[in-house]
Amino acid sequence: MKNTITFLLLLACFNLSFAQITEEERVMTQGINNALMINIPNADDKAVEKLWKKHMKSNGSKTKKIKKSKEWFSGNADITGVGGSNSVDVYATFEQSGSDVKMTTWFDMDGAYLNSADHQERYSAGENFLTDFEMQVYKEGVKSEIKNEENNLKKLDSEMKKLKKNNDRYHKEIEDAKKKIAKAEANIEENLQEQEETTIKIDAQKEVVELTKKKLEVRENK
Repeated sequence: MKNTITFLLLLACFNLSFAQITEEERVMTQGINNALMINIPNADDKAVEKLWKKHMKSNGSKTKKIKKSKEWFSGNADITGVGGSNSVDVYATFEQSGSDVKMTTWFDMDGAYLNSADHQERYSAGENFLTDFEMQVYKEGVKSEIKNEENNLKKLDSEMKKLKKNNDRYHKEIEDAKKKIAKAEANIEENLQEQEETTIKIDAQKEVVELTKKKLEVRENK
């Protein structure tokens, strides 16, 4: 039960994370016209612009930047539900605001700009069009995160391989050191034995020396 409640809370937070669409009259290159605005969370304006061009291309329109302005223009776009049987000209701006991107969009339907008061059904289609785009941005962001995390995982895997390799080397060094110690200990025992034998030989040789000296003394006393 506790896990179910936690899941529902996370799901609610996930749904709330998607921005709501608002509308208001905004100044643009074609005058003051009604615009739809959406705040795209955790996004980069340059990346969003790139995705927008791709999004509009899939709707039969080529997007280009209007000179001396912040607007992007997409002419003759085929947007289901917004233009009806006609194409739509779309203007859009993307403004970075902290970690979010404020997107402002104008839908020009032969001079009439999309608004909820005059185009209720078309307005809903316009909202869906923008929320679909926001979902694309979200998915691309998650894909990028997945790629980064996979790269981090690869780095950790590589680090682990190095650690295991070093661990094997350390164990081998310990085994080699143990063998060297065992060899040295054996050499010490052998050395001590040889010292004892050599001590005996030294004592015996000392006796030989003394006997030899006595030979000389005996000869001199005659």
